[in-house]
Amino acid sequence: MLCRVVVRLVPKSLRALLPAAAVILNAVVCSAGQVQSVDLYSVVMPVESRSEAQRNSQAQSALKYIFVRISGDPNVIDNYPTLQNYIVKAERYIASYQYQLKPVLVIEPSGWMPSTDSTNERTNGAAYDAARLSAAIPDTSKPDTSNSDAAIPNGLAEGLETAGSSKEQPPQLQVQLTFNQAAVRSALRLAGAPYWQAKRPVVWAILVQQQNGVRQLVQPETSPMLKQALYEHAALRGLPVIFPIDELTSLDLNADNVGSLEPEQLIEAAQSFDIDIVLLGKVSQIDAFTWLGQWKTYEGSFRSEQFIDVDSAQKVALAGIEPLFSRLGAQFGVGLGGDLESNRYLLTINNIATQNDYLAMITSLEKIDGLTNIKMLGIINKQCQFSIEFTGTLGKAQGLVALNKHFYPTGDDQTLTFEWHR
Repeated sequence: MLCRVVVRLVPKSLRALLPAAAVILNAVVCSAGQVQSVDLYSVVMPVESRSEAQRNSQAQSALKYIFVRISGDPNVIDNYPTLQNYIVKAERYIASYQYQLKPVLVIEPSGWMPSTDSTNERTNGAAYDAARLSAAIPDTSKPDTSNSDAAIPNGLAEGLETAGSSKEQPPQLQVQLTFNQAAVRSALRLAGAPYWQAKRPVVWAILVQQQNGVRQLVQPETSPMLKQALYEHAALRGLPVIFPIDELTSLDLNADNVGSLEPEQLIEAAQSFDIDIVLLGKVSQIDAFTWLGQWKTYEGSFRSEQFIDVDSAQKVALAGIEPLFSRLGAQFGVGLGGDLESNRYLLTINNIATQNDYLAMITSLEKIDGLTNIKMLGIINKQCQFSIEFTGTLGKAQGLVALNKHFYPTGDDQTLTFEWHR
């Protein structure tokens, strides 16, 4: 059964009529299109030993990663400086920890073979100069105490992905730190920082690596370090990614022809698997410390493109994942407190035919984090009316409701109008 949802701003004259009972929501949001629930509160960090001192020394960096992941803001520590008060005593907020040994993959070069397309990549001087991202992308191969949230904490190897054989070094000791959810949420709320829910849209990550005139889709068997770098940086930022090798094969797409598709064709291909976001990249390793190429992002009518000119597989991943993370975080992050204005809206839900319909609808509403102080106004026939409070604009509220998979937008930008699928 379909239900229609209409949300309008409540006039001040109606506020006195609101009943006293309120339901404070404290859950997560689903997305239109395929979504996955990500772990917001855990980070894996490399350690030298199982000592408490080592664990606590990594807790501060780990909590920075948590604040960035949850807020959707890579600069959240600078933008909301009171969070630093929690970082300096991060070990107090550790809820649990668990050690693990992780194999470290390295590449043994058997002789460097430069890419045959390096001449074409470098002859376009204007594009090459515009593409230089090295100054803007942090050097994650060295510790940076001034901005440690830019690092990749999971110990990605910085070896060369050249022609050669791979082997595993002795396993690296790591600790998974899980932080207290209530404490983290309280810190963000008191700082006035945003919150991005745990259920997030899945991203189709397609990266074509060109080497010696041969194009390959990046996958574990062909490009283990690039694949690992992409996966781990996406996981660090809380972006669920799929490397659609089998899906592309079923559509007769491969490394040679996927890049020639028009954006609309690629979006349509992804949507056939219920995916709304495509991250498409092409990269060539020109020499031992030079990776050139570009990333393109497609989502609906949105298009973006950035060039790659970096010196490691980690930075290739960073150049693709970070802009996408920042944009989605800004789009879907919800203010938790501080000086943000809270607005009251009218929520009307139609076609509630039975008690079971009503209960299912309420369950859906309770999974929209950011809608608070929900009050029942009345039930007339098959229509329910609620008053809700939301810290943000109407447009942001539209985005939040649209993220819930049970609500499908059908209205304009002046109202929140959706169809509800039970």
